[in-house]
Amino acid sequence: MRFRSIARACIILGVIALFICATLVWRMPDVGWRVHVLALVAAGKVPDLAWRDALRMLRPGSGYWLEGLLDTHSAYATIFNPHSTSHDVDAGSQLFRSNCAACHGVDARGHERAPSLVGRTLSHGDSDWALFRTIRNGISGSAMPPHPWSDTQLWQTIAYLRSLNAANRPETAAPTLAAAVDVPYAEVAATNEPGKDWLTYSGSYSGARHSSLTQISRDTVAQLAPRRSFARASCT
Repeated sequence: MRFRSIARACIILGVIALFICATLVWRMPDVGWRVHVLALVAAGKVPDLAWRDALRMLRPGSGYWLEGLLDTHSAYATIFNPHSTSHDVDAGSQLFRSNCAACHGVDARGHERAPSLVGRTLSHGDSDWALFRTIRNGISGSAMPPHPWSDTQLWQTIAYLRSLNAANRPETAAPTLAAAVDVPYAEVAATNEPGKDWLTYSGSYSGARHSSLTQISRDTVAQLAPRRSFARASCT
């Protein structure tokens, strides 16, 4: 009887200790969100990200930063190339010429056996992660075979392709700096419903962020669609 009481007490203390440890780990910087991401991947809520890839990328110092998956659940919008230095571009150039140029051409502009990889939208995705998966896994039913390279080699090849697209991108005019505007305080204070031009942060001193423009309304808001997005990539 005494042994059972001691065993029960040990179990209870063990559960309490595990709970405390789990709580402390969860609150540690950069640990809680990693555990959360692993839970999402394990539950199948992050399409096109395998468990083994997630484990490797979530390791501190891996060069990846997957915290954005908590919001987007999209590997394509979150995973970016961690190998994009000039050295990586040069290494990717050698890999491409040795393994890909015979089909895609030396300058990646296509050949009879494979399409161009420069200056067009790729049918299997243009994001870093889409390119990574396409090169690594190949394309079923086509002449594009899988490439069982290391992650570094795959990313270096992508860095090289990115450099080609950057070199072929048309030049754009340099952005002009906003002109200095001297607006009296009284005018800003009187602007309760700004129109096209917002004279201060949030549109007015009221901070309501309400615009008097009517082009976007309850009837037209459903027609809005994203045109560009930007995600910050960090490394630990």
